[in-house]
Amino acid sequence: MNPIPILQIVGNSEGGGTRLVMAIMDRLESSRFHFTLVAPKSIWLADACARIGAEYKPLPLMKGRFSAALPRDLRAIIGKATPAIAHAHGTRAAWFTLRSLSGVADPPPLIYSEHLFSMDARRGPFALPYRLVERSICRRAARITTSRAGNAERIIRAGWTAADRVPLRHYGVAQVAIQAQVARALSRRELGLSDATPLVGSIGRLVPQKGFSYLLRAMKQVCIRYPGAQCLIVGDGPLRAALEKECRDLGIASHVRFLGAQPAPWTALANCDVIALPSVFEGLPLTLLEALAVGMPVVATQTGGAAEVLIHGRNGLLAPIRDATALAHTLDRLLGDPLLREEFRAAAPASVADYDLAPVTARMAAMYERLVAEMEPKPRVGQFAHGPPLL
Repeated sequence: MNPIPILQIVGNSEGGGTRLVMAIMDRLESSRFHFTLVAPKSIWLADACARIGAEYKPLPLMKGRFSAALPRDLRAIIGKATPAIAHAHGTRAAWFTLRSLSGVADPPPLIYSEHLFSMDARRGPFALPYRLVERSICRRAARITTSRAGNAERIIRAGWTAADRVPLRHYGVAQVAIQAQVARALSRRELGLSDATPLVGSIGRLVPQKGFSYLLRAMKQVCIRYPGAQCLIVGDGPLRAALEKECRDLGIASHVRFLGAQPAPWTALANCDVIALPSVFEGLPLTLLEALAVGMPVVATQTGGAAEVLIHGRNGLLAPIRDATALAHTLDRLLGDPLLREEFRAAAPASVADYDLAPVTARMAAMYERLVAEMEPKPRVGQFAHGPPLL
């Protein structure tokens, strides 16, 4: 049996969602599936695709929403790849894919993987047009996977899709790989810090969504209580220069280190006292799953799926969104209570046992195979489903 050809369309070249897609493609057997990846140009994506035997077609999907060239170029890729399934990750990718499929004579079925509903990144009336776009995509998709269970419930309740069309309702992380990073973690001494240093860590792309400005303002208040406190930030992005300037303006430049993007971030962060995740909006933050999987005490903002996996006071603490003072108070509480930190370390791994990447990958593979089976032509009346009868 030939491998099922699947076209993966990804809007970003970086971020947790993109890395999740690559991790799933890496784990699925090449004897069962053949992947073509469409994503913005990226050296690491090109290298990763070459390593796993997937084709890579760079396309600048983050450019204009109403571009006529992008759907045309994507339609040409679809025509050459002839996929059995088009799997779009994120709103932008799904939007362009639907526009492209409208010009294909025999279009493949669309799977839409939501990594954050676009209306959840807007407030007030600005969210309405994005809500209409999401409704249209959901109604036209053959299958939908959601970043968190709450999002699956929302679209089913709203009538945007049927329950049996949402076979995967949350994602996961490669917990064994994350734990391996912790096993070779840098010591405090290797980081140039003492064991007594109050140490806050954070990880994410340096973009407005991740709320790092609120963390820096919270750290200014934390440093009043703990003058020797340090903050390690792993990640890179367009806001790095602005955030570094904000540190200088706040007078905390000597308390914050920007470590840049790291292939194994938990080797740098595993010896932190607290992990802070100050996002202003999220689907399900995969870094939260990683932190809990390796037993890190976590403070996270009450965004999207965070409250589905982090139970306040049981395996971590939640703080209000866009509130630096509240975030500072929550960090202060955890930094000042080593017994509470140890309670969270003990409770955290079991709380995300169901969010491992292995079962997520298995469900994704089953979804692909079932959808292809559904699309196969059914025998017409009078035809034999399994060949002519034996005489």
